[in-house]
Amino acid sequence: MKKWMAILVILMPGVVFAQNHDVCSLESQQAEVIMDLRQSNLPMRDLVSMMKAQGMYDKKTEVMVRVAYERPEARSEKYKEKQKVEFGNAFYQDCINR
Repeated sequence: MKKWMAILVILMPGVVFAQNHDVCSLESQQAEVIMDLRQSNLPMRDLVSMMKAQGMYDKKTEVMVRVAYERPEARSEKYKEKQKVEFGNAFYQDCINR
């Protein structure tokens, strides 16, 4: 019995990480979509209206929108993609660290 408990204790952090990964991956993807729309020059008020209409606007997404629109608009497609990926990575890392 003790042997199995020890194995479970060793495996539990992996299970927690897998659950966190799934949640954080979705959060990261949402951040990328928000940044992509920001980089597509969609007005902030339109993005917020769309998200509220779909019931997707909460404290977390409010922060994502605010931070995305604080960043300057990228001029090249390459830099827009880089902004999007970096933004998603930042929110993924923040989520995993919680």
